[in-house]
Order: sequence, then C-alpha cells, then structure tokens
Amino acid sequence: MASLGACLPSLGQWQQLGSGLNGGVRSMNFDDTNDRLYTFGFYAMYGGSFPEDAVSAAYWQDNAWQQLGLGLDEGPAVSSVLLGGDSVLVSGFFFGAIGVPDTRYTALWDGTQWRSIGSGGSHGIAWGLLDNEDGVTAAGAFDSIAGIPANRIARLSNGTWESICAHPTTGGFISYQTVTKYNGDYIFGGNINLPEIKEIGWLDGDTLRQLGPGILGDSWVNDMVVYEDKVFIGGEFYAASGNPGSGLMTWDGTAYADPVPGVQFTTQVVDLDVHNGEVFISGRSQLPGSSDYYSLARYNGDHICLFGKNLNTVFLAIAASDNELFVAPNMITLGLDGDTVNYIARYDLTYPADTCVDLTTGLRDRNPQNEPWAIGPNPCSDHLVITHGVSIAQNERRSLLITDALARTLFQQDLSRVDPIAPVLVRLPRLPAGSYMANVLNADGAVVHSQHLLIVQ
Repeated sequence: MASLGACLPSLGQWQQLGSGLNGGVRSMNFDDTNDRLYTFGFYAMYGGSFPEDAVSAAYWQDNAWQQLGLGLDEGPAVSSVLLGGDSVLVSGFFFGAIGVPDTRYTALWDGTQWRSIGSGGSHGIAWGLLDNEDGVTAAGAFDSIAGIPANRIARLSNGTWESICAHPTTGGFISYQTVTKYNGDYIFGGNINLPEIKEIGWLDGDTLRQLGPGILGDSWVNDMVVYEDKVFIGGEFYAASGNPGSGLMTWDGTAYADPVPGVQFTTQVVDLDVHNGEVFISGRSQLPGSSDYYSLARYNGDHICLFGKNLNTVFLAIAASDNELFVAPNMITLGLDGDTVNYIARYDLTYPADTCVDLTTGLRDRNPQNEPWAIGPNPCSDHLVITHGVSIAQNERRSLLITDALARTLFQQDLSRVDPIAPVLVRLPRLPAGSYMANVLNADGAVVHSQHLLIVQ
C-alpha cells in the first residue's frame, strides 16, 4: 500500500498531489502560463496547513495547495471554468463565494478575491462557458442572469449580460451542458428533451436549430471540443440507437462520424481536453473481443492510445499539461489493489500507454503479409528471442522496430541476414517498465508482422 504523496508501487505512473483532497473534484483547468492547476469540487479542506473552512476552490502550484479566498458555499459543483491571466470565471451549482454577495451560480476570482459579475448572480445553473471574440457565452438551465431574463443561453459582452436565444421555450426538459463555436456557428449540447433538437443544436440568429439529425436515443452531451477542424462530442449515446459511434462522435459540418473505429466506448464520455495537438478523453472503453477496459485515452488523429487499465473508478474531470494528465477519480481508491490517491492524481504521460490502435489502418493487430514471426518472451526485461518461419533472402531486408504509445521509435535492429531456422537473440536497451509495440518491417517500412502489445518489466 502506498503512503500519501508517494508514487504508487503497483501503478507507478500515478502520483498524488500532496496529501490530496478530502472530497471529489468536479472540474479542473490547467493554466499553462502560470503552471498552475485549478480545482473545484465537493471537498471541504486539504491536508497540511489549510483551514478546515476552506471550501471547494483551490489551485496546485510549486508542489503546494493554495486556496481561493474562503472558497464556494454549500455543496458546490463548479462545471465550467474560464482562465484569463490570474482571473478565473466559474459557473455551476454553488450558492455563492463565501462572504461575497451576488455570486450565486456565477463568480469571478480576480487573482486576489472573489467578485460578482452581475447583480443577483444567476437564477439557475450555467453549466457551460465559452470565451471568444464575442464575449463570454453561458449555457445551462437558468431563466435569468444578473437580473436579465434569459432563456438558458446568455452572453456577457463589455460588462453587460444579454439573452441571445428566444427558442425553444417550452415543450420539454432543457439543460445545456456545453457550448463551442465551429465554422462561425455556436453549437450547444446537453440534455435537451425536445423532438426538434435531439440533444444538440446550433444558434441561427436567436433561434436554436437541430444540428444535422441530432443525437439519437435516450442520450445527452457532456462536453465538446474543436480539434482538426471537427467538433468532438462526448456524452452518453450509443451506436445501437442509430448514432455512428458510442460515447464519442465528431461533426464536420455535414455529418456525424465515429473518429475511433475499432474502439468501443462502453459508457459515457465524461470530459474532453485538448493540449499539444492531442485530445484527451475520460470515458470507459474496450477493444472488441477483450474483457479489459480502459478509463482514459489520448487521440492524435492517427492513433488512439488507451490507459488506466481495469481501474475501478470514473474520472469526473481531466486536465492535461505538457507531460502530465491530471485526473479526478470519483473515489479515493484508484487501482485494483486499493491504492489511495485522495480524489486527485496525475498520470505521467511519458509512460507508455496500455495499448494503442492505429487508426490509419483501422486495425489493432495488423499483419497484412502474414509472415509467421514470434516475438517473446512476453513480458520481457532485457532481451527478446525472435523466431520465424520464412526464408529471407539477402536482398529482402527485415528489421525489428519497437515504438512507444505515441509511435516514437525507441529501438530498431536489422534482421535481414539471420539464419531463417535459428532463433535470434536481441538485446534490448534499458526501457522503462510499460507496454510497447513490436513490429517487423520490410525494406519499404511496411509492417509484415505486428505484435501489438509487448510488456517490459
């Protein structure tokens, strides 16, 4: 069992942040400029030097926790966070910043104190926020904000709130969870139980219209991000209901698509984050025919790499930095062996993922020429023994290639002149414990044998 603040022995790539927190984190944002992680949730105190009345709003910087004033009051569930310099705009379910009037459901931390951004705060919850050249667009389940009547969608521009959506007004339950802008249009997703919208719509003037065919089935949208000129949509929906994908889909302005064929998201995608040209995904996934499942993923357009194998947790929020992914599990035990992380942890992104899928081929274990190579032992440590059942002429070059989860080359050795009958002993360089891809390539660099998962101990 790991001690608090130490690397966890059975899952060494996971690390707790200080003494952690004593309750769940609902949302996180990483500030690249200040190298600071903002967290908001249900916790009421921190380990170490913090007072017990510090509630639900803090940041992690220089290996220490710092509180944001006295925090937020009464069962807070901040759902959306906007960063700007040292200021932080938050929205969600909280009764106000402690000791600050007119901060119900919306509040601004200006770097030194909490402030109101409108008389009376919000009447109803603003779940999603988007900041761009038009101002701050808020979407949720509110009927007024800063005293201004607003039909669940409003915008703060030049210090003034205004309602920007007149329709729909009646007919079903409506709660917008997330908002983004794509190709000049504002797109809103959430739990929108209206036959003319089907969970996702775009704003046409002051009228919300369904985006394409909508999302089918008993579904909702949790988060959206724009990446590689597409909208990535995460939520609870299933291909069995007629959608192209389950839990994760894209919209390219014309149609929905499954961006990760060959990977099945078996429950809802909870959170998405874009950093350094990758999309990070919180949501349980599986590979066809396997009983293993994964709680996290990273996608770069060519590959999706899965990690967090068989963890008994759901990650309510994620936030990526250059070398780490910060995660908020919904319980204090992260791993199968009961490792304690006190509701917040970071994953070292330099570790190899558990498994990766090559999306350019659409196959996980591609063996197009079916050359009968065997690579073992697996798991291994400092060497491999390679056997093969094909005769290789001197002009038919073959090589062993070992790559990490991001397809970066770690080791390559020529195999072209090896006796086709005798096994080959390959001495490995020192590699961190983890999983890798081992492939045999021909002279053109094409894979002629793929062993997708090679475990180094």
